[in-house]
Amino acid sequence: MSKTQWERYQSGVKSVIDYIHDTPQGPVDNDTLASIGGLSTFHWHRIFKSITGQSAVQTVRAVRMHKAAGDIVRTSASIASIGRSVGYPSVQSFTRAFTAHFNQSPASYRRAATQPISELFNQVVVTGQENTNSQDDFQISIRVLPRYSLMGIWHQGDYLTVGRSFAKVFASAPVNVIHGAEPVGMGVYFQDPASVKSVAELSSFIGALVPLCFEVPPGLERYEIPTLRCAVLQYRGSYVMMERAYQWLYHSWLPKSGLAVADHPPFELYLNSPRTTAPEDLITQICIPVAPE
Repeated sequence: MSKTQWERYQSGVKSVIDYIHDTPQGPVDNDTLASIGGLSTFHWHRIFKSITGQSAVQTVRAVRMHKAAGDIVRTSASIASIGRSVGYPSVQSFTRAFTAHFNQSPASYRRAATQPISELFNQVVVTGQENTNSQDDFQISIRVLPRYSLMGIWHQGDYLTVGRSFAKVFASAPVNVIHGAEPVGMGVYFQDPASVKSVAELSSFIGALVPLCFEVPPGLERYEIPTLRCAVLQYRGSYVMMERAYQWLYHSWLPKSGLAVADHPPFELYLNSPRTTAPEDLITQICIPVAPE
């Protein structure tokens, strides 16, 4: 197969990714998705999975659940209306799907979002260096991180929608060939969501970790993070709840730490993949650059 043909397949897959994110309540039958991607219905599913690492059905389910979780946490809309907005005609069918994905009901998830932040992070362990043997859900280490090189794209808008950009990066680039395994995703986040009038003002760079010498292919950009001293919070749990970790870091931990932040935006490393990991077991390193001692 020519490189040009494979690039056409990648472009078709990215069109379907856009459709799934734009219309989570929309039809997801094989003919519709194949038509959007401009691909044969006989080969569509295999091509999509070979490029994204998961089936179209799995992608739709993940996108629907992520959007629903964000609406449950951020809004007071009824569970039934949120379910309908992501394609579930009844509250019963939505509750079953949500519970299977998050291992708790939508109502329980909403209650957890109102839990005091201090209770969520009362088991944080602070160490001078990374404690790789710790079993705590949260740990903070102060350490110098190496220079990082990312291959990715700019994302404008709500940080809860960066999944679309990650999917497009991984569909565009030979990241699995680079790493020989699941790629390490990284995101750099330039604004505090609480500091803007609209989430449309938020900007981030979304990418995958690549060697410094790697030649970035067309359609993607390189972003480099210099060697930095950082406070690193190892967070375990759903991405939807992660903003609460930032709130705890900046409002509770940082004032007591005696540290000063450095002039560089925070960034995140995603140590396992939502494609293969339950939301409650996702591990993210939240890195807050701090000034040298």
